[in-house]
Amino acid sequence: MAATLQSYSIRVYKKTSGNGDIALYLGKRDFVDHVDSVDIVDGVLKVDPANLNGKKVFVYLACAFRYGSEDLDVMGLSFRRDIWIQRVQLYPATGGSPTLSPMQECLMKKVGEQAYPFSFQMPTDLPCSVSLQPGPNDTGKACGVDFEVKGYIADKADPADEPAKKDTCRLMIRKIQFAPISNKPGPKTDVSKQFMMSDKPMNLEASLEKEIYYHGEPITVSVKINNQTNKVVKKIQVSVEQLTNVVLYSSDTYTKAVSTEEFGETVESNGTLEKSFQITPLLANSVEKRGLSVDGRLKDGDTNLASTTLSQGEKEMQGILVSYKVKVNLMVAGGGLLGGLTGSDVTVELPLTLMSPKPAVGKTSLITRFMYDSFDNTYQATIGIDFLSKTMYLEDRTTPSLFEVFVLLPSPGWVMKCSPFPHSFHGWPQIRLQLWDTAGQERFRSLIPSYIRDSAAAVVVRLQLWDTAGQERFRSLIPSYIRDSTIAVVVYDITNLNSFQQTSKWIDDVRTERGSDVIIMLVGNKTDLADKRQITTEEGEQRAKELNVMFIETSAKTGYNVKQLFRRVAAALPGMDSTPEKSKEDMIDIKLEKQPEMTVTESSCSC
Repeated sequence: MAATLQSYSIRVYKKTSGNGDIALYLGKRDFVDHVDSVDIVDGVLKVDPANLNGKKVFVYLACAFRYGSEDLDVMGLSFRRDIWIQRVQLYPATGGSPTLSPMQECLMKKVGEQAYPFSFQMPTDLPCSVSLQPGPNDTGKACGVDFEVKGYIADKADPADEPAKKDTCRLMIRKIQFAPISNKPGPKTDVSKQFMMSDKPMNLEASLEKEIYYHGEPITVSVKINNQTNKVVKKIQVSVEQLTNVVLYSSDTYTKAVSTEEFGETVESNGTLEKSFQITPLLANSVEKRGLSVDGRLKDGDTNLASTTLSQGEKEMQGILVSYKVKVNLMVAGGGLLGGLTGSDVTVELPLTLMSPKPAVGKTSLITRFMYDSFDNTYQATIGIDFLSKTMYLEDRTTPSLFEVFVLLPSPGWVMKCSPFPHSFHGWPQIRLQLWDTAGQERFRSLIPSYIRDSAAAVVVRLQLWDTAGQERFRSLIPSYIRDSTIAVVVYDITNLNSFQQTSKWIDDVRTERGSDVIIMLVGNKTDLADKRQITTEEGEQRAKELNVMFIETSAKTGYNVKQLFRRVAAALPGMDSTPEKSKEDMIDIKLEKQPEMTVTESSCSC
C-alpha cells in the first residue's frame, strides 16, 4: 500500500528594495565556519530593468565591525568598519553562467528571466557573528561583528558611492561555528604555593573531564588539595570567565565573570581534600551585564553566550575573538594574631572551550527519510519553518479515525498536534501528518499560532522530540511546548556518547513538566555507522528499561526502522493502542510524487 505525499515546500528569505526594482532571495541565513572552510553564500537577485535607465546592479557580501551607536552615523560620524567585502556586478551580466545550487535552480524557475544568481566564498580568517550585550538602558543596534548581503542599484557616475536607501535591499546573515568532535581529555594544571611562617607548601590541582563543553551543560571541575601548611582553606570559589579580544586598530582584551560559585568546604592544616564541583555558565544569569559577548542574533531571536572562537592561526583575525577559562580559587586564612596578614589566596586557571554542538543526531534526516524516502549526506542545520503534509494508513482499527497531525520541529525536537476526524480508506483509519521543520529559534515563535489556529482540533495531542544537544538558547522553550504533551521522542547518535548521556536530562525535563504518564520513545540513530558505534544496542535497551520508556534503533541514511518508528509513535497516540506491531515487510512505502514548492518569507526590515 502506498501513501501519497501531496506537496512540500522550501522556505527562502526575501527582501525587496523600496522602489520594487530589485529583490534579494537567500535560502538560509546561518552559514557554518568549518575552520578550514566556510559554507558558500549563494542566492538570487531579481532585477526589473524597466526603470534602471542604463544603471548597473551589484550585490555584495560584507563583514563589518560596528563599535558605535547608529545615532552617531546619522550625525555624520561613522562607527562602522568593513573588515572584509566582496562585490560582484549582476546586471548587465558580465560573465558566464555559474554552477547553480538546487535552491538557486528552484528560484530561477520561480523568478524567471529576471533572476540573476550569485555566490560568495568567505575566507577562513573572518570572525564569527558576535554581539556585545548592551546595558539595561542602552538603545539601538548592539556593537559587534555582523554580516550582510546587499543588492543595490549603482549610480552611473560612481558605482562605489553609497546608493539611496530606496535602491537597496539587504538581509543580515550569520557566520557560526559548531563544536568539533573530540575525545581528548580535559586540561589539567597544578600549583604549589609557599606561605610565610610555614615550612611546607600548599598544593592545588584542578582538571576538567573533557576538552569541549556545550552551552548550558554543567562543567565538572575536579579539585585536589594537599594542605601541608599551618593555614586553613576557608572557602573554595569556582568561576568561569569570558575573555573578549577586540582586534581592530589595536588588540584589547576584556575579562568578565559569567558564572561564580562558592563552596563551603574547608581544609584544615595538614589536611587533604579531593572533590568535584559543578558550575553552569548561562546567559540567563547575566542578562544585564553590559559588554558581555553573545552569539550574533537575527532580529530579536534568542541567543547564548558567545562560543569560543576557533581558528587555524595562520593569519591574524580581526574583529571579536572569544575564549573562556575556569578559575579555581582557594581562600586561605592563617591562624593567630597575624592570620590576616599571612593568609593569601591560591589560584589555578584552566582553558575552557565552550561551544554549540553540531546539530547532527539526525532528527531532521529521520523526517526526510520518512516523508520523501531520501537522504542528504550534506544536510545543514535547519533554518526557517518548512510546512509538509503526508497521509499514511494504519490497519486493524476497531474505530476508524482520521488524525490531523501538526508537527513543529524546533531544534530541541518535534511537536505534533493531532485531531480526530471520522474517515477511513478501505476500512483503514488514516493518520495525516503535517510537519513544520524548524531550527526552533525564538524568532519563529510568532509563526506557530497561525498554523495551529486553523486546525479542526477536537482532541489535541502534542508530540515533541527534544534534541539531545542541549543548547542553552532552546532551554526556555521546553516548558511551553511539553506541558500538555502526550508523547515525547528523544533521539541520540549511537556514535556520540555525549548525546546518549544527555537523554536522561531531556527525559527528566519532559516528565517534570508533563508528568510521569507521558509516553516516551528513545531512538538510537545512525545504525549504518556500525564501525563507529559507541553505544551498543544492549546499552540503549538497558537505558530505556531503567527510564521506563520505549526503545528503537534507526538509520535515516538507509531507512532502517524509520517507518517502524513512526508507526509505533502513531500507535501510542490515545485511542490507537489496538494497533499490532508490524514487520518490516508490512511497512508502507512513501514516495515523493510532486516537485518542491517554493515558500518565500518576505522580510519586513533590513535585518
